[in-house]
Parts: sequence; C-alpha cells; structure tokens
Amino acid sequence: MRIVEMNVYEFSELNDKAKERARNRWREEYEFSPDLEGVKSIAEILGISDIDISYAGFSHQGDGASFTGFYSYRANSCSDIRRLAPKDKELHRIADTLEFAQNINENKLQARIRRSEHRYLHEYTVCIDVHRTDGKDIVYCDVAFDATDDGLQSFMRWIYKEIQDQYEYSVSDEQIDENFTEIGYEFDRNGNVFVCD
Repeated sequence: MRIVEMNVYEFSELNDKAKERARNRWREEYEFSPDLEGVKSIAEILGISDIDISYAGFSHQGDGASFTGFYSYRANSCSDIRRLAPKDKELHRIADTLEFAQNINENKLQARIRRSEHRYLHEYTVCIDVHRTDGKDIVYCDVAFDATDDGLQSFMRWIYKEIQDQYEYSVSDEQIDENFTEIGYEFDRNGNVFVCD
C-alpha cells in the first residue's frame, strides 16, 4: 500500500482549458429533463386536456415536439393567456386562432390529437381529428380545420422552443459553472472531477 498526495482545486481555481474540459464532460454526462408543468398549465388554458408531450432534440432531422390529447372550447382562453404571458405574441396568436375556429362553430369544436405511426416526434407526426360536440356539420369546414390544425401545431412548435430554451440554458457555461460551485465539486488540475473513495 502507498499513499499518493495530489492537489485538488475548486472550479474557480482551474485554468481556462481545464474549466472547458470540465464543462464538456458535464455536458456529455448530463441527462436533460425539461420542466413541463408551465407548458401543461398553458395547454389547459387553451382547452387541451390529457396532454402527453413527446420531444426529440436538438440538432437532428426530425427534432421537434408534439403531444397527444384532447382539445375543446375553453371560455376566456384568449384573455387568460394574455394575463399569464402578456409579452408572448405567439401564444396570443395561437389562442386567437383556436378561438376563431370555435367562434364560427358556436364554440362546439373538439379535436382528438393522436400519434401517427412515425419515427419522429415533431408536430407533423400527429393526426388531429376535428368534430362538433353536437354532431352537426362543421361550419366553414376547411377554414375551421385549418385554423384548428394551425393553432394546435403552432402550440407544438412553441413547446419545442420552450424545451430547447430550457436545454440551452441548462448547458450554458454560466449554469454549469454555478452547478459546480453550488455542489462543491473538486477537480484535479486537468478539470477531472476529484472523487475520494
């Protein structure tokens, strides 16, 4: 048996090259899990229930987000969205688009959003089946279908951007540096995490 002594460093004490090596190792091992509670609250305001969100990202063909669930009219969705997110013009547009389709159909539209057989997860990998709750023909059928599709698929793209923004923040230099400091990691001089068994 022999005793080996080595110097260990706090993250702030590493040189720039060692810091970058430590950050890159963190990114390689990091398992991202987005916080979707806010997204689900917004979905509820828009009239989307039983939402199940899937996504793939962030730099490959087919990346994106989509969801399955049900959509139906919800009173005051436009004003509630504006109150919750006063500066998010895209969310306002989505709420207005869905409201438009509802208004020309006496607020009786419903949609079932289901996954189609596909290997990707973006907004074009779901089927949106629209009908009226009273069984009558949809008024201005093509317009109502297009508006409902546009509103729901736009919300899927909005969700993907939210997830992507969360991911980019979580792997930013600033956030990783803060994690290292808060957790109190120690490193060897090359930026490898020091583990004492």
